[in-house]
Amino acid sequence: MINFLKPWMNVMKRIQSSLIPSIHTVTPSIYIINSSLEIKSNDAKQDKGMVFFRQRAKQAIKEKISFHPIHLMGTFFNPKTRKMKHLSPKQQEECIEYVKHEMLMMDIDQHSQSPPKKKQCLANTTCTYMTEFYLNTENDDEDYADQHKLSKAASHMNEIDLYLKHGFDKTTITTDFAQENEEFNPLAFWKNKHGSYPILAKVAARILGVPATSAAVEREFSFAGNIITQKRARLSPDTVNDIVFNHSLNTYKQRFSNTNNNKFKKI
Repeated sequence: MINFLKPWMNVMKRIQSSLIPSIHTVTPSIYIINSSLEIKSNDAKQDKGMVFFRQRAKQAIKEKISFHPIHLMGTFFNPKTRKMKHLSPKQQEECIEYVKHEMLMMDIDQHSQSPPKKKQCLANTTCTYMTEFYLNTENDDEDYADQHKLSKAASHMNEIDLYLKHGFDKTTITTDFAQENEEFNPLAFWKNKHGSYPILAKVAARILGVPATSAAVEREFSFAGNIITQKRARLSPDTVNDIVFNHSLNTYKQRFSNTNNNKFKKI
């Protein structure tokens, strides 16, 4: 039973962490759990109860868990899982379409805006030729906007292809012993590669900023509930906000400091 629950504990501990982004760990975590639930020949011979638990757990995951587009894009924006080999071909195609859509939304095309309204002519007989000119100009503008949009889409696809092919540069991996066991932070990659993937980097920063769970937010609400008591009911919202913010910041600094201290102890 301990071996059965251990992968679940590790996954929940990692996803609920707030030191680095966690949205990119969702699909790999489900894949890890599904792999741990595979029935082995030894289990079938020794313990039928564990075989039952694994079958039920795998069925529950299949019925209850479905990936949101942000989960798929989070996997894509992690350079180490950018090819999404643990996902189905359909999910991979959907993810690329989601990313392309987000890139188009990020890269605002001013030419796609509707042209300003033309002033109404007072004498229709004297400005017929001008009306035809306006109509032809509008059609030309629409054609240019369509071509410009297609050009942008092609540029975005080239950026995606380049990232899929050369996304993770192994030569940039640190050889510092104090950092070799540090978990990879995809935001650091996108910060360094912003010049190579300008639009993708903006979308990545927005997607990776989404927390995988609401655990961190719930902890802040719990702390705020301990602040606002019957004897401190007259605290202003701004004061409570400042107290919660300072507490969250100090907690983060302490956890980050403890993590670094543990690394140096291994040296």
